[in-house]
Amino acid sequence: MSLEYVKLNKAESFHGQNNLLKSQLELLKSVRRLKRYKLLRKEEFVYKIVLKAKIGECLEALGRLDKQLPKVKYEHKKYKSEGDLNKEREARSMEGEIRQIEEKLNRLQSGM
Repeated sequence: MSLEYVKLNKAESFHGQNNLLKSQLELLKSVRRLKRYKLLRKEEFVYKIVLKAKIGECLEALGRLDKQLPKVKYEHKKYKSEGDLNKEREARSMEGEIRQIEEKLNRLQSGM
């Protein structure tokens, strides 16, 4: 195999060197970012392990605290929805009106 050489003019040579240097610079920056990324991932992993241990400790402490606190019996009150409250109010007002009308009828009948 024979080697062939091509002569480049000054502008082509400058442009080629410029592109080569820019490519090397970008490659080095990418390597630096990759190393930083790996370092941050290691730190993240360590922090996750520490956080998991702390959460475990907190859960343990809460379990111990729960065992030490006295048990209280309470009834869970069921709260009525807005619609149920409105129906109840209507029923009460209707019952009140019915009583009033019955009282008026009784007074009329006893007065006659």
